[in-house]
Amino acid sequence: MPSTADLFAAAFQQHQSGQIPQAMQLYQQVLQQQPNHAGALNLMGVITCQAGNVPEGMRLYQRAVAAKPDFAEARFNLAIALELLGQPEAAIAQYRAALSLQPNNVEVHNNLGNLLIKQGGVEAGIGHFRQALSIQPNYVPAHINLGALLSGLGQAEAAISHLHQALRLQPNAILAHHHLGHILNGQGRMDEAAVHFQQALTIQPTAELHFSLGKTLEEQGRTQEAIAQFQSALHGQTRLCRRLLAKATGASGSLRYT
Repeated sequence: MPSTADLFAAAFQQHQSGQIPQAMQLYQQVLQQQPNHAGALNLMGVITCQAGNVPEGMRLYQRAVAAKPDFAEARFNLAIALELLGQPEAAIAQYRAALSLQPNNVEVHNNLGNLLIKQGGVEAGIGHFRQALSIQPNYVPAHINLGALLSGLGQAEAAISHLHQALRLQPNAILAHHHLGHILNGQGRMDEAAVHFQQALTIQPTAELHFSLGKTLEEQGRTQEAIAQFQSALHGQTRLCRRLLAKATGASGSLRYT
């Protein structure tokens, strides 16, 4: 019989190569031999959450943390699951526990910053974004989040600086283009705003982006171009509604829309 370590190594290899059913089967074999194997519980939680069963994934993460309280990755994953399940205070506690174990984890700082802001802790959230950037100056998500937040606080130039830095590091950062478009639009820099909305649309067309570009074009007096963007926005929303309806009714494989 393979050892627990060999089974876990094989499961992890299958997981990394995208062979999810095989990985799950091997993780379960690990747990048959060692029911409190924190690594297997954590990675089974990852697979379970990715499959859409967040409550069960959360329970697996909780078991991993109970088995190994200093398991920072499991606490981070547990925090994400708790946040998705609408338990922000419990999620904050887990993010903070993860940071106590890994103070330089920029992802944890970024996620905690976002959640604190949603809970009204704007200054604390800014602090975590800045801390992430002090650890890793090229961390794009923190630049984008700071840019969006500072814009909302009326600090447009600082926001623009962070968003430009994000785009220097990652030219296809769609959110950076989107936020920049809105800030520049608010400053009356319509041509520049339109460029950023158009660039975002080339990366990932969405109804919201079509609408934003349409509003900018409308303010520039480019009425026909604006109408075309609004029509694209409506078409995108219609297609999204149809996909959601098909998913809700379980008919996505049998219904066709033109």
